[in-house]
Amino acid sequence: MNKNIEDIIKDALENHDAGYVTGAWEKMSARLDGTPPTPFYKKWWMAAAFGTVLVGSAAYFLSSENKETATDKAATPMTAVTTSSVSDNSATKSERLNGNSTTLNADSEVLANPNDKNSASQPEKIFHGGGSASCGGGSFTNKGTSGIPAGNPGNTNPQKTNPNPIITDVTDTYKKVSVPTEMCANDDLMIGNPNTAKFITVTDINGKTIDLAPGKKVTLKPKSQGTITVQSGDHKDIIAVHENTAKLYIDVDPSILYENGIPTLKFKVPGMKENLDWSSNIKGTEQKGDTYIVHPYVEKNIEVKVTSTNEYGCSVSETQVVSIQETYNLMAPSGFRPNSGDIQTNTFMPYALTQRNVNFELVVLDPRTGAVVFSSSDATQGWDGIDKRTGEMVKENSVWAWKVVIKNPNVGEPVEYKGTITRM
Repeated sequence: MNKNIEDIIKDALENHDAGYVTGAWEKMSARLDGTPPTPFYKKWWMAAAFGTVLVGSAAYFLSSENKETATDKAATPMTAVTTSSVSDNSATKSERLNGNSTTLNADSEVLANPNDKNSASQPEKIFHGGGSASCGGGSFTNKGTSGIPAGNPGNTNPQKTNPNPIITDVTDTYKKVSVPTEMCANDDLMIGNPNTAKFITVTDINGKTIDLAPGKKVTLKPKSQGTITVQSGDHKDIIAVHENTAKLYIDVDPSILYENGIPTLKFKVPGMKENLDWSSNIKGTEQKGDTYIVHPYVEKNIEVKVTSTNEYGCSVSETQVVSIQETYNLMAPSGFRPNSGDIQTNTFMPYALTQRNVNFELVVLDPRTGAVVFSSSDATQGWDGIDKRTGEMVKENSVWAWKVVIKNPNVGEPVEYKGTITRM
């Protein structure tokens, strides 16, 4: 027989028989003046009834929730989620999402509540970066920034797209070539193409064209006046080439001068005193003001070059060559007359030594034996023809050798000078 729990409780209470307890009436009489206590069976019945209500309510709500869940699954679509990488079973997992909200990780956004009456007007939520989301027992992983289009929640195999496509601009604006506007003939000009996608065209002064590829370079050395053009599309650079038309005229007396006993040649450029650069094949040189001085001690061919600049800044140069016949040998005479009354001819001393402030040693030698017949370090004490070996005058028309050693020579000057002297 099937009875519900209420009937069972009621029968138990109505048919209950409690036995007599000694002293019960006395206790009851003592309490007649107070509030009668609640019978025990009533307390038990009230507790049982309260528990029954709780159990029934729980069962009812569980049943209602299961029905709602089944209805939501069948009728309510999920809000679309945009992802860049979804596995094959992602759609199945998404179907297991339940409840009214989806919880994402800390750096993601929350999906719109599909049961919210305002959800239709809410914008689609986009996931960025990697993360995970869960609701109920389902979960999915977000690995990118592109994925399922909105309005297609059932798409389980979305096409992958790149949210940041790299757009390559194949065009290349012209980069101006770094070239001067003017240059001088015979100077080197290097032209490079700094562009990455454009050729440039170089036209030299003779009209020859050169197509210069990106990153390449060419060196030109124009020999005369003209123009060089560098062009790319409508852009053109023009380089003016100037010829060295100016002349530098060197003024020089080709005759050797002996200033203070030193051989000297002087060079000048008339009308110009500054901005002159001199050079020579002679080591012994000096410059005083606008004059370039050369001391050729042993050379016979003297070459002097002067360089300056014209109004365009181009280098202008001129070269002068002078040839001399005699060789500097301290201006020594070829003979002397000991018995002459002329002080300049009755002794032997190289004339340059009497004019120069120089330390030297002069010796006269016997050419047959090499023996020294005279020596002096004083320019005022020349050889008078006496052989110091015998103390006698050497024979007339005899030839003797001499040598001078310079103790403090000038730049480019030799240390020794040699020659012969005839006793006349």
